Amino acid sequence: MNHNFKDETGKRYSRLLVIKLMPDRNKYKRAVFECLCDCGATIYCEGGNLRSGNSKSCGCYNIDSIINRNTTHGMSKTREHHIWTGIIARCYNKKCKEYKYYGGRGIKMCKRWLNGFAFFFEDMGNCPENHSIDRKNNNSDYKPSNCRWTTQKEQCNNKRNNTVINYMGKKLTISQWSDEIGINSNTISSRIFRGDNPRSVIQKLSTLNINL
Repeated sequence: MNHNFKDETGKRYSRLLVIKLMPDRNKYKRAVFECLCDCGATIYCEGGNLRSGNSKSCGCYNIDSIINRNTTHGMSKTREHHIWTGIIARCYNKKCKEYKYYGGRGIKMCKRWLNGFAFFFEDMGNCPENHSIDRKNNNSDYKPSNCRWTTQKEQCNNKRNNTVINYMGKKLTISQWSDEIGINSNTISSRIFRGDNPRSVIQKLSTLNINL
């Protein structure tokens, strides 16, 4: 350990508890410490940033501040506000169980919406009954041009792991083919799961339905 560094081990700075000095991370003669955030996340901070207050948390402090600033508009108990806070959690809170599918993949919320719920509501409006927010491109961020209100069924058709079957010039998911040919989606899925060619499955089942 370089004894020229001020040891912050065991000290608390806002939401951060300093665990230990990280000698292998010390650069430009600046002490770097491993810190445990109250939310459970581990981060590394320079001693100077801890003492100055520039480092207060893993980032959850800023998230909470954003949400707290936006609870005086009379809509904090609405479905729209709940959806907005949910997006922030899964994009920025590493403790959120869904973080790995969103923030963990680099998915973010646009700066306009992060600046306030009012901007989110202005762009998205009221959430229709039985709808929730969906991204048109699942590899892109939450932003006005990429978001819409959709039903659960529509969202299922937009999942990254969907099987898309090309037949008779149409590229549809299993759920969409189910609607198209009038055959239960479980029947289609089970035949594909057992090894049948997806295109042949649709061809056979569509013929079967016509002959009923």
